[in-house]
Amino acid sequence: MTEEKMSPDIQDKLREFQEGQQQARMIMSQKYQAEIQLKEAQSALEELEKTDDKSEVHKIVGQILIKTDKATISGELKEKVDSLEVRMKSLSSQEEKLTNNLKSIQDRLQGILPAAPEKKSE
Repeated sequence: MTEEKMSPDIQDKLREFQEGQQQARMIMSQKYQAEIQLKEAQSALEELEKTDDKSEVHKIVGQILIKTDKATISGELKEKVDSLEVRMKSLSSQEEKLTNNLKSIQDRLQGILPAAPEKKSE
């Protein structure tokens, strides 16, 4: 069925489905980036915990390296991990809602689109 032969309702549902797929790809990309950042922060925190309290600790700020104390860096990393975990939960929730919405739209489309004619075997 060509697009010009489809009813406006079907065209709207198809557009909505395509927009939902695009949103799902964006959310998956954001989730992937947040997951990488979370693993990096957790790894840095684990390494920091292995050092003694008197070790020199540095952090990168922009293009410079700054000496700071372990407690400050530890607090910053823990805050970053917490923030990223909340972000991951939020993205997972958005992804789940969007997946359910896409499934619902797909089911409605399958119910209103005529079935494709079967090809006869010769």
